[in-house]
Amino acid sequence: MQLIDDVLDFISNEESMGKPTAADVKLGLATAPVLFAAHQYPVLNSVIMRRFSKPGDLELTLDLVKKVS
Repeated sequence: MQLIDDVLDFISNEESMGKPTAADVKLGLATAPVLFAAHQYPVLNSVIMRRFSKPGDLELTLDLVKKVS
């Protein structure tokens, strides 16, 4: 069930989820979709290590996760 929630966090919108999307990434947490994307896009490893703290990290992460999905 948690994996489904993690995926929905990236592919759904705030209205249908009833909560902000990409909330875990915004909190600095790398969920399963991010870790799977990092296998294909190693640049995400440094983004994960710095907990998505630099400007543009969130957008890059969202873009790359969606490319893998």
